[in-house]
Amino acid sequence: MRQFSITRLEASAGETVRAYLSSVNNDFPIPLTQKVDLAEYAAKVLSRGIALAIYDGREIVGLAAGYVNDAIGLSAYLSVLSVSKEHRGRGLGSALVRAFEREAVSSGMERLMLNTHESNVAACSLYEGMGYKTDGARDEIGNLEYSKRLVWLTPDKPNILLSSAGRRTYLVDWLRDALGGIGEVHASNSDSSGAALVAADKGVVSPLIYSDEYIPFMLDYCSRERIGAVVPLFDVDIPVLAAHRAEFEAIGCFPVVAPDDFAKSCSDKLATSKLLAAAGIPCPETYVGAQGFLDAVECGETSFPAFIKPRWGMGSIGLAEASNEKELDVLCGIVERKVRKSYLRYESSSDAPSRGVVVQPRLDATEYGMDVYCDLSGRYRGCAVRKKVAMRAGETDIAEVVDADPRFERLARTIARLSRHPGCMDVDIFDVDGELMVLEMNARFGGGYPFSHAAGVDMPRALVSWLRGEECDPDALTVKWPGTYMKDMAIVKSGN
Repeated sequence: MRQFSITRLEASAGETVRAYLSSVNNDFPIPLTQKVDLAEYAAKVLSRGIALAIYDGREIVGLAAGYVNDAIGLSAYLSVLSVSKEHRGRGLGSALVRAFEREAVSSGMERLMLNTHESNVAACSLYEGMGYKTDGARDEIGNLEYSKRLVWLTPDKPNILLSSAGRRTYLVDWLRDALGGIGEVHASNSDSSGAALVAADKGVVSPLIYSDEYIPFMLDYCSRERIGAVVPLFDVDIPVLAAHRAEFEAIGCFPVVAPDDFAKSCSDKLATSKLLAAAGIPCPETYVGAQGFLDAVECGETSFPAFIKPRWGMGSIGLAEASNEKELDVLCGIVERKVRKSYLRYESSSDAPSRGVVVQPRLDATEYGMDVYCDLSGRYRGCAVRKKVAMRAGETDIAEVVDADPRFERLARTIARLSRHPGCMDVDIFDVDGELMVLEMNARFGGGYPFSHAAGVDMPRALVSWLRGEECDPDALTVKWPGTYMKDMAIVKSGN
């Protein structure tokens, strides 16, 4: 595919800009000439703003122009975006927007605003796919106003909060290194014994996630402690934060969580299987309770042995294997009781107790873990793949980091498009006779990420770059040293 470069036009390029805009004038729902004098506009935007052009040879085939001089509101404005008809469908429009975003950030802007006519479906889809939001209000001629926060870690909000941080002290260290002394890493946990509370620059004990006090506490803490981003590390925390995304963004704090619907689907293994199946992604059959699995066995859909696990939350709370009907009945009852005695009882309360357990057939397959890396708009940026060698307490203890073959790359891109999840997503995969099947998706840094980090990936550094409105080094998201890695133990002195 031909590579197109983006050029910032000089102030003397007024006639070039006027000529291009004249050639695409009628491509806009409302022709530009009905709103502005093209020559005057070209001269004004080049003297007071910026214009970025994509050339095919000597011919301009795309243009983004606007203003980056709002010293008070720190909001840039994209006034024109155009790609000539014969060059559409190549990603040039999104490339121009991203280039304009970088120019805006380098000029000290923290937000980008734009508008487009409601009938311009392609433009609306482009902007929304890049993270731009609108309240749906239209002006007198039918224009929708879109905006996007470009910078979240600012001098006023330089800090990051790891919520439900538990024992993830290594993420505290890696994020602190990525911040480079500009900003602090804070940690919250509902249990005061979380080691990350001690390792962080500042630790705080929060209310329980399902408490009515949890979100008000978190919002107050983020405002008071100048938190620019919240990174949750616990499955049940994610849908709660996702449901309150707008409240965090309103105080200038970016919650690094998936969209609300996807976050809910990830927390419910039955919903996960339905979502994957609807997207055409192979996944194991998932049945609710012992009877659901036995009915499937009777009609020949599946067979023993079977895995029993909680429908909501992490499988390590209650994971069992049954080889026959009698074992299945007993073990499903045991897992149900474990669920009712654990934090999972809150999520499981949305359905009958007998529906809080799912059963899946055991697959004779090689098991992998895969990180899917996306920027803050949910755009795919890379992946890392690990073959699971040994497990302990539901997490990978030894793993071989391998080069991702094209099957994993395709799957990672598909999951990124499905999820629009910012940051790191942990995916459990079975390789069944060459077919990749997705078992679970954890919309967070998973327990397997340290293996990827040891192999040369630096997702914390990439995340900090994006939160600062900067482009990350592409090398930060590539595996450099494939090989087998083992987890070790570290002892942290209690703050008591």
